[in-house]
Amino acid sequence: MVRQVRQAYRLSENRACGLMRITRWSNRYQSRRDPQTELRIRLRDLATARIRYGYRRLTVMLRREGWCVNTKRVYRLYREEALQVRTKKRAKSAAQVRITLPEATFANQRWSMDFVSERLAEGRWFRILTILDQYTRECLCAYADRSQTGEKVAGQLDRADRSPPGTGNDYFGQRCRIHGTGDGYLGGRVCQCGHATFLCFFLKRKSGGRHPRGCLC
Repeated sequence: MVRQVRQAYRLSENRACGLMRITRWSNRYQSRRDPQTELRIRLRDLATARIRYGYRRLTVMLRREGWCVNTKRVYRLYREEALQVRTKKRAKSAAQVRITLPEATFANQRWSMDFVSERLAEGRWFRILTILDQYTRECLCAYADRSQTGEKVAGQLDRADRSPPGTGNDYFGQRCRIHGTGDGYLGGRVCQCGHATFLCFFLKRKSGGRHPRGCLC
């Protein structure tokens, strides 16, 4: 680094070291560490022959050949020689064919629902049920509670409902109450109502775990 600064700005060694805030002795220091050329060559040969072996297995093979090495030294040389085993990332494919929903063209046509988790200063977790109208971008509900059960979600859906009684969104609230009973699991399904179309799922059990983050429509 000091050499690059000197060449770029034509500075003396003393001036460049002062700007870099290092001493001249540190700049002139030459490492006395053994390069361990023979060990590096043998390590590369073993890694070439055993492609899927990591540094731990290579350490065992070196010890069997009589090399007095430990795992940390082999790991350092393993990294310096760039012998890491590269694993291919598997492409994630959807289990089912995803159908792109058309954009909402009027209010109350489609809602988005999500659970957001956050922690208080004292360490306790709480969750917020959010309901958003996709067309108007209006937040219809932002209900916070330490536990979000199926009954509470159904109640908030009924409160956010702006359709006439007996039609529209209250049907979905009733379905939530039906499927929210039992062991606390609320199964997901597509409900097509008079004024709204919902595609949602809830993966929350009463015993533990957090609500997953993600768009539920």
